[in-house]
Amino acid sequence: MAEDRPGFLRRVSSKAKTITRARQSSDVENATTSKTLDTLSQITHGGHEAPEGAGPDDTTLKPPGLQDKTENPTSRWYLHARALTLRQLASLGFALQNRADPPAPSPTSSKWIDSTISEWSGKRKIGLDIWQPTTPNTRGEGRVGVIVFHGGGFVIGNGTDDSRWAAACMHHLDAVVIAVNYRCAPGYPFPTPVEDCADAILHIAREAPSYGIDPNKLFLSGFSAGGNLAPAAYYLLTSGDKWGYKITPPRIRGIVLFYPLLDFTISRKEKKESCCKPEHCLPDSLTSLFDQSYLHPSPDRSDPRISPALAPDDLVERLPPVHFCCCEYDMLEQEAARFRDRLESMGKMVSWRLVKEEKHGWDKPPPLTVKDSVAIEYEQAAMNMKRWLGEELYGEEGRQTAVRHEERPGSNGDMKSKSSDPKRLSSASSSGALAGREASADHQSGAEAASEENRMRQLEIATEA
Repeated sequence: MAEDRPGFLRRVSSKAKTITRARQSSDVENATTSKTLDTLSQITHGGHEAPEGAGPDDTTLKPPGLQDKTENPTSRWYLHARALTLRQLASLGFALQNRADPPAPSPTSSKWIDSTISEWSGKRKIGLDIWQPTTPNTRGEGRVGVIVFHGGGFVIGNGTDDSRWAAACMHHLDAVVIAVNYRCAPGYPFPTPVEDCADAILHIAREAPSYGIDPNKLFLSGFSAGGNLAPAAYYLLTSGDKWGYKITPPRIRGIVLFYPLLDFTISRKEKKESCCKPEHCLPDSLTSLFDQSYLHPSPDRSDPRISPALAPDDLVERLPPVHFCCCEYDMLEQEAARFRDRLESMGKMVSWRLVKEEKHGWDKPPPLTVKDSVAIEYEQAAMNMKRWLGEELYGEEGRQTAVRHEERPGSNGDMKSKSSDPKRLSSASSSGALAGREASADHQSGAEAASEENRMRQLEIATEA
């Protein structure tokens, strides 16, 4: 894949800075910018054939008739340049936060799996980051498996962004956690990320015993864009024939969604205007980059794999229990609330948490320090997953957990998390911090091996390209 080549990254990063300076000048459309973009195109391919397995936007630009009418023919290269720069900055931010006290656990191992259902299928295309509990499995059966889809607007992000969520799942559920590094836009726009997530679910269900997982105890979870991909991939798996896929779906016990994007038919402007604190919403420049990169050239935004909240009733009826954790100052909160209401009206099992006075991605950097409310919400989500499994897995312990969860202050009605309550913060923060420290200490030995494997894989990709 062209964008994985180290030399390519350095050259594109340099050109991205040149483009940004040109775009900020008054003569943004002048010949200098055009020449820079043309140079960037030459750097990307150098007049040669695209490498094997390249994505739809890693080859030459489509003829003018197939371009998105809202974009000019060179804008895709500009999106690529901006995306690469943002990925580097985001990686740095997450690396710093993951080292904050308590440090987040590193994956026990990492691996690459094949893409089988995408148009851009191939060997070793989808990355997995795996966290294994270090405590002995005393139940004598497969563990719970939690599959995680990271956020980042379908453009940036990595599986290790959600290392603290992995720590919470290991601590509260004794779960094996697997984060999916799906291929991102603009190199791989819709539907490739959805297909990669579905491919990962199929692989994990099929190979569950090798991960120490019971295939009947699988959960999906996602953050932001990943909160879109979780239900979208579930629809693809359970109704594949609707889009021409031939798939036997695995059993999924529940879906956990953190501040998900669920309706692309509503404009970003409308969403921001409906937010109680629009000044805290993501900037237009960022959301435009995300949307133009992912929705290319011009897919139907009402497609359930793009807007899961708009899926027809027959698809929604098949959903397992759903847990929402949303933020009060987030432009996406209202569409999530509408979907919650729809699920409740259909008799589905739903739980809802609203983090007061917080904005989108409140659990992610910045800031680099971890907020106490993060431990509270991660624990609440994990407790709901334990409740869904209930006595079947945890026996009397599971039943009592469900009772305690229901009786906990703020866990009924709207189930709003009041992050200003010092007593709740102190209690949840202590247990969450302890979980983070324990998991981090236990996983340091596996981190070195996982990092080395990743470095070797990146070198292998660069060599192949």
